[in-house]
Amino acid sequence: MYCYTRALLYFKNIFNFCLQKIKKIKIIEIFICIFKYIFLVLCAIFLVFPFVFMIICTLKSDQDILSSNFSFPPKEITFKNFYRVLDFKEINLFEYFLNTVKMVFFSTLLGTFISIITAFCFSILKFKSKKTLYTLLFLGMIINNESLLLTNFRTVTSLKMTDTGDGSTIIGGVYLAMILPFLVDIFHIFLLIENSKKVPRELYYASKIDGTNDWNYLWKIWVPILKPTIVTTIIFRSIAAWNSYMWPELVGGKLLTNKVRRFFYHEAENLTMNLQMTISFLVILPLILIFLFFKKYIITGELQSGIKG
Repeated sequence: MYCYTRALLYFKNIFNFCLQKIKKIKIIEIFICIFKYIFLVLCAIFLVFPFVFMIICTLKSDQDILSSNFSFPPKEITFKNFYRVLDFKEINLFEYFLNTVKMVFFSTLLGTFISIITAFCFSILKFKSKKTLYTLLFLGMIINNESLLLTNFRTVTSLKMTDTGDGSTIIGGVYLAMILPFLVDIFHIFLLIENSKKVPRELYYASKIDGTNDWNYLWKIWVPILKPTIVTTIIFRSIAAWNSYMWPELVGGKLLTNKVRRFFYHEAENLTMNLQMTISFLVILPLILIFLFFKKYIITGELQSGIKG
């Protein structure tokens, strides 16, 4: 009986010891979890604050923005700043906004079409030197776009696509110069190729038995299955084209470039902060809308991009 009692006490001590260890581990895990959430909240505030500040400034009047005391929310909410910005006589912002939309639309449309066709050829079709070309395509991801600026500029200049001011530019040359050099995006092609591996190859063979040609299989079967990935590439292309600054500045034409530069470098100094923030808000508004409506595809694309993203 004595031995039985000692054994019970021994096991009880072991149980209490293990229970204390478990409690300590749980307490540590809880503190780590709390620290993570506090850190994430601080990061979120740090990232969101500039956008909130910008939106608040767009809604402020001149008197409120020039006041020494910053008010949150604004003392007087006004939307006149948007009308004042779009009614500038020095520069037609709406015209440049529309030109950017055109460039983004055609660049995204043609670029996505080329990416789909290229990815389909590498993932489905069989042709000579396929592995060699795929390796070269993959190695092309190492090359940075900025390193090709000089080569691309010399190419479009020799083809008379840039506005040199002597009237020798071909019709639509400036738009072609902005769009053509970046139609082929190797990363998006690679993303489509990798995701196309999820499509059963038996579907292709079954379509061949039914008499379907490659073109119909591409648009009726292959593209609908890869629709989420294609939408992701469209979103990323649109964002990249919208944020593009250096290349359009380089080939956009002397008159256009000088006028925009003169306005933002000289006239913008005389603008109050609420007008400056309004211009900034209008510039990033399309990107905000894209993120809000296509957040799922953007996050999925970032996860699929791996270390490249």
